[in-house]
Amino acid sequence: MILTRKFNRINQSFIYFSIIFFIGVLIRIGLVSFSDFPLNDGGLFYSMVNDLVANHFNLPIFTSYNQNNIPYAYPSLSLYFAGLLEYFGIDLLTIMRFLPLAFNILTIPAFYFLCRKILRNENEVLFATLTFAVLPPAYEWLIMGGGLTRSPAYLLSILAWNWSLIFIRTHSTKDLIFTILLAVLSGLCHIEICMITVILILISFLLKDSLTNCVKFGAIFLCGVLLVMTPYFYSIIHNHGVAPLKSALFSGEFNQGKSLVRFFFGNISGEAFYTPLIIFALLGLGVSLQKKEYVIPIYLTAIVIFNPRSMDRSLVLPMAFLSGVGFNEIITPFFFNVHFQNNDHNENEVSKKGWLKISWIGFILISYIVIRSAVTSMAFLMIPGASLNHVSQDDRIAMLWIKNNTAEDDKFLILSKATTWQVDNRSEWFPALADRRSVATVQGSEWLGRGEYYNLQEVHEDVSKCFLSNLSCLDYVNYKYNLGYTMIYISGKLSNNDGNITPYPIEAEMRKSPEYQLVYENQTVSIFRFIKESTSKNFLYW
Repeated sequence: MILTRKFNRINQSFIYFSIIFFIGVLIRIGLVSFSDFPLNDGGLFYSMVNDLVANHFNLPIFTSYNQNNIPYAYPSLSLYFAGLLEYFGIDLLTIMRFLPLAFNILTIPAFYFLCRKILRNENEVLFATLTFAVLPPAYEWLIMGGGLTRSPAYLLSILAWNWSLIFIRTHSTKDLIFTILLAVLSGLCHIEICMITVILILISFLLKDSLTNCVKFGAIFLCGVLLVMTPYFYSIIHNHGVAPLKSALFSGEFNQGKSLVRFFFGNISGEAFYTPLIIFALLGLGVSLQKKEYVIPIYLTAIVIFNPRSMDRSLVLPMAFLSGVGFNEIITPFFFNVHFQNNDHNENEVSKKGWLKISWIGFILISYIVIRSAVTSMAFLMIPGASLNHVSQDDRIAMLWIKNNTAEDDKFLILSKATTWQVDNRSEWFPALADRRSVATVQGSEWLGRGEYYNLQEVHEDVSKCFLSNLSCLDYVNYKYNLGYTMIYISGKLSNNDGNITPYPIEAEMRKSPEYQLVYENQTVSIFRFIKESTSKNFLYW
Protein backbone atom coordinates (compact mmCIF):
# COMPACT_ATOMS: atom_id res chain seq x y z
CA MET A 1 0.00 0.00 0.00
CA ILE A 2 2.77 2.45 0.97
CA LEU A 3 4.79 1.53 -2.15
CA THR A 4 1.71 2.04 -4.34
CA ARG A 5 1.03 5.43 -2.76
CA LYS A 6 4.67 6.46 -3.23
CA PHE A 7 4.56 5.35 -6.86
CA ASN A 8 1.41 7.41 -7.42
CA ARG A 9 3.12 10.47 -5.96
CA ILE A 10 6.16 10.02 -8.19
CA ASN A 11 3.98 9.43 -11.22
CA GLN A 12 1.86 12.53 -10.54
CA SER A 13 4.98 14.59 -9.88
CA PHE A 14 6.39 13.47 -13.23
CA ILE A 15 3.17 14.51 -14.98
CA TYR A 16 3.29 17.97 -13.39
CA PHE A 17 6.95 18.40 -14.25
CA SER A 18 6.25 17.31 -17.83
CA ILE A 19 3.60 20.03 -18.13
CA ILE A 20 6.01 22.63 -16.71
CA PHE A 21 8.76 21.46 -19.04
CA PHE A 22 6.40 21.69 -22.02
CA ILE A 23 5.48 25.28 -21.05
CA GLY A 24 9.14 26.28 -20.79
CA VAL A 25 10.02 24.62 -24.10
CA LEU A 26 7.05 26.24 -25.83
CA ILE A 27 8.11 29.71 -24.68
CA ARG A 28 11.71 29.28 -25.82
CA ILE A 29 10.97 27.61 -29.14
CA GLY A 30 8.26 30.17 -29.83
CA LEU A 31 10.69 33.06 -29.46
CA VAL A 32 13.40 31.48 -31.61
CA SER A 33 10.99 30.36 -34.33
CA PHE A 34 9.81 33.92 -35.00
CA SER A 35 13.12 34.73 -36.70
CA ASP A 36 15.19 33.19 -39.49
CA PHE A 37 18.43 34.49 -37.97
CA PRO A 38 20.09 34.31 -34.53
CA LEU A 39 18.37 36.61 -32.05
CA ASN A 40 20.10 39.87 -31.11
CA ASP A 41 23.84 39.32 -30.57
CA GLY A 42 26.47 36.75 -31.54
CA GLY A 43 28.37 38.46 -34.35
CA LEU A 44 31.60 38.38 -32.35
CA PHE A 45 31.30 34.62 -31.77
CA TYR A 46 30.36 34.04 -35.41
CA SER A 47 33.67 35.59 -36.45
CA MET A 48 35.61 33.76 -33.73
CA VAL A 49 34.26 30.36 -34.78
CA ASN A 50 35.14 31.08 -38.41
CA ASP A 51 38.61 32.24 -37.32
CA LEU A 52 39.07 29.00 -35.40
CA VAL A 53 38.03 26.81 -38.33
CA ALA A 54 40.17 28.81 -40.76
CA ASN A 55 43.16 28.33 -38.42
CA HIS A 56 42.65 24.53 -38.45
CA PHE A 57 41.34 24.59 -34.85
CA ASN A 58 44.55 26.13 -33.49
CA LEU A 59 43.68 29.09 -31.26
CA PRO A 60 44.35 32.34 -33.17
CA ILE A 61 46.19 35.16 -31.41
CA PHE A 62 43.62 37.76 -32.49
CA THR A 63 40.12 37.56 -33.90
CA SER A 64 39.34 39.10 -37.27
CA TYR A 65 36.20 40.66 -35.82
CA ASN A 66 35.94 44.39 -36.60
CA GLN A 67 39.58 44.60 -37.76
CA ASN A 68 40.50 45.88 -34.30
CA ASN A 69 43.17 43.42 -33.05
CA ILE A 70 40.85 42.07 -30.38
CA PRO A 71 42.70 39.33 -28.44
CA TYR A 72 41.32 35.85 -28.99
CA ALA A 73 40.91 35.54 -25.24
CA TYR A 74 37.30 34.47 -24.85
CA PRO A 75 36.87 30.96 -23.36
CA SER A 76 36.66 28.76 -26.41
CA LEU A 77 35.03 25.42 -25.49
CA SER A 78 31.68 26.41 -27.03
CA LEU A 79 33.47 27.91 -30.03
CA TYR A 80 35.27 24.62 -30.63
CA PHE A 81 31.99 22.71 -30.37
CA ALA A 82 30.28 25.03 -32.86
CA GLY A 83 33.33 24.88 -35.14
CA LEU A 84 33.24 21.08 -35.17
CA LEU A 85 29.55 21.10 -36.08
CA GLU A 86 30.29 23.58 -38.87
CA TYR A 87 33.23 21.47 -40.02
CA PHE A 88 30.87 18.51 -40.43
CA GLY A 89 28.57 20.50 -42.68
CA ILE A 90 26.04 22.28 -40.43
CA ASP A 91 25.54 25.95 -41.27
CA LEU A 92 27.03 28.15 -38.54
CA LEU A 93 24.06 30.52 -38.45
CA THR A 94 21.76 27.53 -37.94
CA ILE A 95 24.03 26.36 -35.12
CA MET A 96 23.84 29.78 -33.49
CA ARG A 97 20.05 29.80 -33.75
CA PHE A 98 19.38 26.41 -32.22
CA LEU A 99 22.36 25.31 -30.10
CA PRO A 100 21.83 27.99 -27.40
CA LEU A 101 18.13 27.06 -27.40
CA ALA A 102 18.89 23.37 -26.89
CA PHE A 103 21.21 24.01 -23.95
CA ASN A 104 18.73 26.43 -22.38
CA ILE A 105 15.89 23.91 -22.62
CA LEU A 106 18.05 21.44 -20.69
CA THR A 107 18.39 23.93 -17.82
CA ILE A 108 14.74 23.29 -16.87
CA PRO A 109 15.24 19.65 -15.75
CA ALA A 110 18.66 20.57 -14.35
CA PHE A 111 17.02 23.26 -12.22
CA TYR A 112 14.30 20.84 -11.11
CA PHE A 113 16.88 18.44 -9.70
CA LEU A 114 18.74 21.35 -8.07
CA CYS A 115 15.48 22.37 -6.37
CA ARG A 116 15.09 18.88 -4.95
CA LYS A 117 18.41 19.37 -3.12
CA ILE A 118 17.50 22.78 -1.68
CA LEU A 119 13.75 22.96 -1.11
CA ARG A 120 11.72 21.04 1.44
CA ASN A 121 8.91 19.36 -0.49
CA GLU A 122 7.59 18.63 -3.94
CA ASN A 123 5.15 21.54 -3.81
CA GLU A 124 7.99 24.03 -3.50
CA VAL A 125 10.06 22.20 -6.12
CA LEU A 126 7.30 22.24 -8.73
CA PHE A 127 6.29 25.87 -8.13
CA ALA A 128 9.94 26.94 -8.21
CA THR A 129 10.52 25.05 -11.47
CA LEU A 130 7.39 26.62 -12.96
CA THR A 131 8.71 30.06 -12.03
CA PHE A 132 12.10 29.30 -13.57
CA ALA A 133 10.50 27.97 -16.76
CA VAL A 134 8.48 31.17 -17.26
CA LEU A 135 10.65 34.07 -16.07
CA PRO A 136 12.58 35.88 -18.88
CA PRO A 137 15.98 36.09 -17.10
CA ALA A 138 16.15 32.29 -17.29
CA TYR A 139 16.15 32.39 -21.09
CA GLU A 140 16.33 35.94 -22.51
CA TRP A 141 20.12 36.33 -22.94
CA LEU A 142 20.63 32.58 -23.25
CA ILE A 143 18.65 31.77 -26.41
CA MET A 144 20.27 34.58 -28.42
CA GLY A 145 23.14 34.08 -30.82
CA GLY A 146 25.47 35.14 -28.02
CA GLY A 147 23.98 32.33 -25.96
CA LEU A 148 26.41 30.11 -27.86
CA THR A 149 28.75 30.59 -24.87
CA ARG A 150 26.34 31.75 -22.16
CA SER A 151 23.78 28.94 -22.50
CA PRO A 152 26.07 25.88 -22.08
CA ALA A 153 27.91 27.66 -19.27
CA TYR A 154 24.60 28.32 -17.49
CA LEU A 155 23.55 24.68 -17.80
CA LEU A 156 26.95 23.46 -16.57
CA SER A 157 26.76 25.95 -13.69
CA ILE A 158 23.43 24.56 -12.49
CA LEU A 159 24.74 21.01 -12.83
CA ALA A 160 27.92 21.87 -10.91
CA TRP A 161 25.92 23.45 -8.09
CA ASN A 162 23.62 20.42 -8.01
CA TRP A 163 26.56 18.02 -7.90
CA SER A 164 28.23 19.97 -5.10
CA LEU A 165 25.13 19.35 -2.97
CA ILE A 166 25.32 15.65 -3.82
CA PHE A 167 28.97 15.68 -2.72
CA ILE A 168 28.12 17.38 0.58
CA ARG A 169 25.80 14.46 1.31
CA THR A 170 28.13 11.66 0.16
CA HIS A 171 31.66 13.09 0.62
CA SER A 172 32.58 10.86 -2.31
CA THR A 173 35.80 11.65 -4.17
CA LYS A 174 34.01 10.86 -7.42
CA ASP A 175 31.32 13.46 -6.70
CA LEU A 176 33.94 16.09 -5.82
CA ILE A 177 35.74 15.41 -9.12
CA PHE A 178 32.45 15.75 -11.01
CA THR A 179 31.76 19.05 -9.24
CA ILE A 180 35.20 20.41 -10.17
CA LEU A 181 34.89 19.17 -13.75
CA LEU A 182 31.45 20.73 -14.29
CA ALA A 183 32.58 24.06 -12.80
CA VAL A 184 35.67 24.08 -15.03
CA LEU A 185 33.63 23.28 -18.13
CA SER A 186 31.36 26.23 -17.34
CA GLY A 187 34.48 28.40 -17.05
CA LEU A 188 35.78 27.18 -20.41
CA CYS A 189 32.53 28.50 -21.88
CA HIS A 190 32.03 31.69 -19.85
CA ILE A 191 34.33 33.04 -17.12
CA GLU A 192 31.75 35.23 -15.36
CA ILE A 193 29.23 32.40 -14.98
CA CYS A 194 32.01 30.16 -13.65
CA MET A 195 32.99 32.77 -11.05
CA ILE A 196 29.51 33.03 -9.53
CA THR A 197 29.19 29.23 -9.69
CA VAL A 198 32.37 28.80 -7.64
CA ILE A 199 31.13 31.35 -5.09
CA LEU A 200 27.73 29.63 -4.72
CA ILE A 201 29.37 26.21 -4.31
CA LEU A 202 31.77 27.53 -1.64
CA ILE A 203 28.79 29.07 0.17
CA SER A 204 27.03 25.69 -0.01
CA PHE A 205 30.04 24.05 1.64
CA LEU A 206 29.92 26.68 4.37
CA LEU A 207 26.17 26.45 5.01
CA LYS A 208 25.57 22.72 4.65
CA ASP A 209 28.71 21.06 6.04
CA SER A 210 30.92 21.33 9.09
CA LEU A 211 33.49 24.11 9.29
CA THR A 212 36.35 21.62 9.07
CA ASN A 213 34.93 20.00 5.96
CA CYS A 214 34.12 23.40 4.50
CA VAL A 215 37.74 24.53 4.75
CA LYS A 216 39.15 21.21 3.54
CA PHE A 217 36.81 20.52 0.66
CA GLY A 218 36.46 24.19 -0.27
CA ALA A 219 40.23 24.48 -0.64
CA ILE A 220 40.42 21.27 -2.70
CA PHE A 221 37.54 22.43 -4.93
CA LEU A 222 38.98 25.91 -5.49
CA CYS A 223 42.51 24.63 -6.17
CA GLY A 224 41.12 21.98 -8.50
CA VAL A 225 39.20 24.55 -10.55
CA LEU A 226 42.18 26.89 -10.78
CA LEU A 227 44.54 24.06 -11.66
CA VAL A 228 42.42 22.74 -14.52
CA MET A 229 41.79 26.30 -15.78
CA THR A 230 45.53 27.06 -15.80
CA PRO A 231 46.11 26.23 -19.51
CA TYR A 232 43.43 28.73 -20.50
CA PHE A 233 44.90 31.51 -18.37
CA TYR A 234 48.44 30.63 -19.47
CA SER A 235 47.57 30.90 -23.17
CA ILE A 236 46.14 34.40 -22.68
CA ILE A 237 49.00 35.64 -20.50
CA HIS A 238 51.60 34.11 -22.83
CA ASN A 239 50.13 35.84 -25.89
CA HIS A 240 48.82 39.10 -24.44
CA GLY A 241 49.87 39.48 -20.81
CA VAL A 242 47.33 40.03 -18.05
CA ALA A 243 45.83 43.19 -19.60
CA PRO A 244 42.92 41.47 -21.44
CA LEU A 245 41.91 39.57 -18.29
CA LYS A 246 42.01 42.73 -16.16
CA SER A 247 40.08 44.65 -18.78
CA ALA A 248 37.36 41.99 -19.11
CA LEU A 249 37.06 41.57 -15.34
CA PHE A 250 36.45 45.24 -14.63
CA SER A 251 34.23 45.99 -17.62
CA GLY A 252 30.50 45.50 -17.93
CA GLU A 253 29.06 47.56 -15.09
CA PHE A 254 30.73 45.64 -12.26
CA ASN A 255 29.18 48.01 -9.75
CA GLN A 256 27.62 46.78 -6.49
CA GLY A 257 25.88 50.12 -5.87
CA LYS A 258 23.97 49.92 -9.15
CA SER A 259 23.32 46.26 -8.44
CA LEU A 260 21.60 47.10 -5.15
CA VAL A 261 19.53 49.84 -6.78
CA ARG A 262 18.39 47.42 -9.49
CA PHE A 263 17.58 44.77 -6.90
CA PHE A 264 15.40 47.04 -4.77
CA PHE A 265 13.85 49.22 -7.47
CA GLY A 266 14.28 47.42 -10.83
CA ASN A 267 12.22 44.72 -12.51
CA ILE A 268 14.66 41.90 -11.83
CA SER A 269 12.13 39.22 -12.80
CA GLY A 270 11.67 40.65 -16.31
CA GLU A 271 7.89 40.38 -16.09
CA ALA A 272 5.83 42.85 -18.08
CA PHE A 273 3.32 45.34 -16.62
CA TYR A 274 3.04 43.75 -13.18
CA THR A 275 4.97 41.02 -11.43
CA PRO A 276 3.01 38.22 -9.71
CA LEU A 277 5.90 35.74 -9.63
CA ILE A 278 8.31 38.12 -7.97
CA ILE A 279 5.61 38.89 -5.39
CA PHE A 280 5.54 35.19 -4.53
CA ALA A 281 9.34 35.30 -4.25
CA LEU A 282 9.16 38.25 -1.85
CA LEU A 283 6.57 36.38 0.20
CA GLY A 284 8.91 33.38 0.22
CA LEU A 285 11.77 35.63 1.37
CA GLY A 286 9.62 36.88 4.23
CA VAL A 287 8.64 33.33 5.21
CA SER A 288 12.27 32.16 5.10
CA LEU A 289 13.47 35.03 7.29
CA GLN A 290 10.60 34.59 9.73
CA LYS A 291 11.43 30.89 10.09
CA LYS A 292 15.15 31.70 10.35
CA GLU A 293 15.90 29.66 7.24
CA TYR A 294 18.73 31.75 5.81
CA VAL A 295 20.24 29.49 3.15
CA ILE A 296 18.36 30.83 0.12
CA PRO A 297 18.54 34.49 1.26
CA ILE A 298 22.32 34.09 1.61
CA TYR A 299 22.57 32.72 -1.95
CA LEU A 300 20.51 35.68 -3.13
CA THR A 301 22.68 38.20 -1.28
CA ALA A 302 25.89 36.66 -2.64
CA ILE A 303 24.65 37.04 -6.22
CA VAL A 304 23.70 40.69 -5.69
CA ILE A 305 27.18 41.41 -4.29
CA PHE A 306 29.41 39.25 -6.49
CA ASN A 307 27.56 39.14 -9.81
CA PRO A 308 26.30 42.69 -10.54
CA ARG A 309 27.11 42.55 -14.25
CA SER A 310 24.56 39.84 -15.04
CA MET A 311 22.64 39.82 -11.79
CA ASP A 312 19.20 39.05 -13.25
CA ARG A 313 20.38 35.89 -14.99
CA SER A 314 21.92 34.47 -11.82
CA LEU A 315 19.33 35.90 -9.44
CA VAL A 316 16.48 34.06 -11.15
CA LEU A 317 17.72 30.85 -9.46
CA PRO A 318 17.22 31.86 -5.79
CA MET A 319 14.23 33.99 -6.79
CA ALA A 320 12.58 30.88 -8.24
CA PHE A 321 13.43 28.96 -5.04
CA LEU A 322 11.75 31.68 -2.99
CA SER A 323 8.77 31.83 -5.32
CA GLY A 324 8.23 28.13 -4.67
CA VAL A 325 8.43 28.73 -0.92
CA GLY A 326 6.08 31.72 -1.05
CA PHE A 327 3.50 30.02 -3.22
CA ASN A 328 3.56 26.88 -1.10
CA GLU A 329 3.37 28.67 2.26
CA ILE A 330 0.99 31.52 1.45
CA ILE A 331 -1.10 30.52 -1.57
CA THR A 332 -1.32 26.72 -1.40
CA PRO A 333 -3.38 26.54 1.84
CA PHE A 334 -6.20 28.42 0.11
CA PHE A 335 -6.34 26.36 -3.08
CA PHE A 336 -5.07 22.89 -2.14
CA ASN A 337 -6.73 20.22 -0.02
CA VAL A 338 -4.12 20.62 2.70
CA HIS A 339 -6.29 19.45 5.62
CA PHE A 340 -7.27 16.09 4.20
CA GLN A 341 -6.43 13.48 6.83
CA ASN A 342 -5.33 9.90 6.38
CA ASN A 343 -7.67 7.96 8.71
CA ASP A 344 -5.42 4.88 8.77
CA HIS A 345 -2.26 6.64 9.87
CA ASN A 346 -3.61 9.88 11.37
CA GLU A 347 -1.14 11.89 9.29
CA ASN A 348 -1.57 14.94 7.15
CA GLU A 349 -2.27 13.65 3.65
CA VAL A 350 -0.36 16.62 2.19
CA SER A 351 2.85 14.74 2.88
CA LYS A 352 1.53 11.79 0.90
CA LYS A 353 -0.83 12.63 -1.95
CA GLY A 354 -3.03 15.52 -0.81
CA TRP A 355 -0.42 18.07 -1.93
CA LEU A 356 -1.32 17.22 -5.51
CA LYS A 357 -5.06 17.87 -5.15
CA ILE A 358 -5.62 21.36 -6.45
CA SER A 359 -9.00 23.07 -6.57
CA TRP A 360 -10.46 24.49 -9.78
CA ILE A 361 -9.94 27.99 -8.47
CA GLY A 362 -6.29 27.21 -7.83
CA PHE A 363 -5.93 25.69 -11.28
CA ILE A 364 -7.45 28.77 -12.90
CA LEU A 365 -5.21 31.07 -10.81
CA ILE A 366 -2.03 29.21 -11.72
CA SER A 367 -3.03 29.00 -15.40
CA TYR A 368 -3.74 32.71 -15.52
CA ILE A 369 -0.42 33.64 -13.89
CA VAL A 370 1.58 31.36 -16.17
CA ILE A 371 -0.16 32.32 -19.42
CA ARG A 372 -0.17 36.01 -18.59
CA SER A 373 3.48 36.09 -17.51
CA ALA A 374 4.63 34.04 -20.50
CA VAL A 375 2.66 35.87 -23.19
CA THR A 376 3.25 39.42 -21.96
CA SER A 377 6.93 38.82 -21.31
CA MET A 378 7.42 37.30 -24.76
CA ALA A 379 5.60 40.20 -26.39
CA PHE A 380 7.61 42.73 -24.40
CA LEU A 381 10.91 41.11 -25.43
CA MET A 382 9.97 41.21 -29.11
CA ILE A 383 8.79 44.82 -29.52
CA PRO A 384 11.02 46.96 -31.78
CA GLY A 385 14.18 47.95 -29.92
CA ALA A 386 13.87 45.15 -27.33
CA SER A 387 16.42 42.40 -26.81
CA LEU A 388 14.92 39.52 -28.82
CA ASN A 389 15.00 41.08 -32.27
CA HIS A 390 17.28 40.05 -35.13
CA VAL A 391 19.10 41.47 -38.13
CA SER A 392 16.56 41.83 -40.95
CA GLN A 393 16.94 40.30 -44.38
CA ASP A 394 17.33 43.78 -45.91
CA ASP A 395 20.22 44.47 -43.56
CA ARG A 396 21.87 41.15 -44.37
CA ILE A 397 21.58 41.78 -48.10
CA ALA A 398 23.08 45.25 -47.66
CA MET A 399 25.97 43.89 -45.56
CA LEU A 400 26.72 41.27 -48.20
CA TRP A 401 26.76 44.02 -50.84
CA ILE A 402 29.26 45.94 -48.71
CA LYS A 403 31.50 42.88 -48.39
CA ASN A 404 31.59 42.46 -52.18
CA ASN A 405 31.62 46.09 -53.34
CA THR A 406 33.60 48.26 -50.92
CA ALA A 407 37.28 48.61 -50.06
CA GLU A 408 38.63 46.55 -47.16
CA ASP A 409 39.91 49.69 -45.42
CA ASP A 410 36.54 51.49 -45.52
CA LYS A 411 35.26 52.42 -42.07
CA PHE A 412 31.53 52.49 -41.40
CA LEU A 413 29.31 54.38 -38.99
CA ILE A 414 26.11 52.43 -38.28
CA LEU A 415 22.96 54.48 -37.67
CA SER A 416 19.81 52.70 -36.50
CA LYS A 417 16.90 52.99 -34.09
CA ALA A 418 18.67 50.95 -31.39
CA THR A 419 18.92 52.99 -28.19
CA THR A 420 21.53 50.89 -26.37
CA TRP A 421 24.52 49.00 -27.69
CA GLN A 422 23.43 45.75 -25.98
CA VAL A 423 20.41 45.46 -28.31
CA ASP A 424 21.97 47.03 -31.41
CA ASN A 425 22.11 43.79 -33.38
CA ARG A 426 23.07 45.58 -36.62
CA SER A 427 26.11 47.12 -35.00
CA GLU A 428 27.31 43.78 -33.64
CA TRP A 429 26.64 41.67 -36.72
CA PHE A 430 27.94 44.22 -39.23
CA PRO A 431 31.69 43.44 -38.74
CA ALA A 432 30.93 39.71 -39.01
CA LEU A 433 28.70 39.78 -42.10
CA ALA A 434 30.17 42.75 -43.99
CA ASP A 435 33.79 42.04 -42.96
CA ARG A 436 34.39 45.77 -42.52
CA ARG A 437 35.26 48.04 -39.61
CA SER A 438 32.42 49.61 -37.62
CA VAL A 439 33.78 52.57 -35.67
CA ALA A 440 31.08 52.56 -32.94
CA THR A 441 30.66 48.82 -32.27
CA VAL A 442 31.18 48.02 -28.60
CA GLN A 443 31.27 44.21 -28.68
CA GLY A 444 34.70 42.71 -28.11
CA SER A 445 36.20 45.93 -26.77
CA GLU A 446 36.07 44.61 -23.18
CA TRP A 447 39.30 42.71 -24.01
CA LEU A 448 41.15 45.77 -25.35
CA GLY A 449 41.90 47.68 -22.16
CA ARG A 450 42.89 51.36 -22.20
CA GLY A 451 39.30 52.34 -21.37
CA GLU A 452 38.26 51.39 -24.90
CA TYR A 453 35.13 49.61 -23.67
CA TYR A 454 33.70 52.64 -21.89
CA ASN A 455 34.86 55.04 -24.60
CA LEU A 456 33.00 53.07 -27.29
CA GLN A 457 29.88 52.93 -25.14
CA GLU A 458 29.96 56.73 -24.99
CA VAL A 459 30.51 56.94 -28.75
CA HIS A 460 27.60 54.61 -29.43
CA GLU A 461 25.31 56.58 -27.13
CA ASP A 462 26.11 59.86 -28.86
CA VAL A 463 25.79 58.32 -32.34
CA SER A 464 22.37 56.88 -31.39
CA LYS A 465 21.16 60.34 -30.43
CA CYS A 466 22.23 61.67 -33.83
CA PHE A 467 20.06 59.17 -35.68
CA LEU A 468 16.99 61.10 -34.55
CA SER A 469 18.72 64.48 -34.89
CA ASN A 470 20.56 66.08 -37.82
CA LEU A 471 23.88 66.25 -39.65
CA SER A 472 25.24 68.92 -37.32
CA CYS A 473 24.96 66.39 -34.50
CA LEU A 474 26.83 63.79 -36.55
CA ASP A 475 29.53 66.27 -37.57
CA TYR A 476 30.08 67.16 -33.93
CA VAL A 477 30.35 63.53 -32.83
CA ASN A 478 32.84 62.83 -35.61
CA TYR A 479 34.88 65.85 -34.56
CA LYS A 480 34.67 65.01 -30.85
CA TYR A 481 35.87 61.40 -31.15
CA ASN A 482 37.84 61.61 -34.40
CA LEU A 483 35.97 58.58 -35.73
CA GLY A 484 37.41 58.78 -39.24
CA TYR A 485 34.58 56.93 -40.97
CA THR A 486 34.37 56.87 -44.76
CA MET A 487 30.89 55.35 -45.09
CA ILE A 488 27.51 55.80 -43.38
CA TYR A 489 25.15 52.85 -43.00
CA ILE A 490 21.54 53.85 -42.20
CA SER A 491 19.02 51.16 -41.24
CA GLY A 492 15.36 52.09 -40.89
CA LYS A 493 12.71 54.22 -42.57
CA LEU A 494 9.70 56.20 -41.42
CA SER A 495 6.25 54.89 -42.28
CA ASN A 496 3.48 57.47 -42.65
CA ASN A 497 -0.17 56.94 -41.82
CA ASP A 498 -0.97 56.57 -45.52
CA GLY A 499 1.56 53.74 -45.83
CA ASN A 500 4.26 55.73 -47.61
CA ILE A 501 7.86 55.08 -46.50
CA THR A 502 10.18 58.06 -46.14
CA PRO A 503 13.73 58.46 -44.82
CA TYR A 504 14.55 59.83 -41.38
CA PRO A 505 15.45 63.56 -41.36
CA ILE A 506 19.18 62.88 -41.06
CA GLU A 507 19.09 60.68 -44.18
CA ALA A 508 17.04 63.31 -46.02
CA GLU A 509 19.78 65.84 -45.20
CA MET A 510 22.48 63.48 -46.48
CA ARG A 511 20.68 63.08 -49.79
CA LYS A 512 20.85 66.85 -50.26
CA SER A 513 24.39 67.37 -48.98
CA PRO A 514 27.35 67.44 -51.43
CA GLU A 515 29.49 65.75 -48.78
CA TYR A 516 27.55 62.48 -48.99
CA GLN A 517 27.02 60.24 -51.98
CA LEU A 518 24.30 57.56 -51.99
CA VAL A 519 25.93 54.33 -53.20
CA TYR A 520 23.33 51.71 -52.26
CA GLU A 521 19.77 51.40 -50.98
CA ASN A 522 17.05 48.84 -50.59
CA GLN A 523 13.67 49.02 -48.90
CA THR A 524 15.02 49.77 -45.40
CA VAL A 525 18.79 50.39 -45.76
CA SER A 526 20.71 53.29 -47.31
CA ILE A 527 24.50 53.49 -47.61
CA PHE A 528 26.36 56.76 -48.19
CA ARG A 529 29.98 57.49 -48.94
CA PHE A 530 31.42 60.40 -46.96
CA ILE A 531 33.10 62.42 -49.75
CA LYS A 532 35.02 64.98 -47.72
CA GLU A 533 34.93 66.78 -44.40
CA SER A 534 34.00 70.42 -44.46
CA THR A 535 36.62 72.78 -43.06
CA SER A 536 34.00 75.14 -41.66
CA LYS A 537 31.75 73.08 -39.46
CA ASN A 538 29.37 75.06 -37.28
CA PHE A 539 28.89 73.38 -33.90
CA LEU A 540 26.83 76.18 -32.40
CA TYR A 541 23.94 73.70 -32.30
CA TRP A 542 25.83 71.89 -29.54
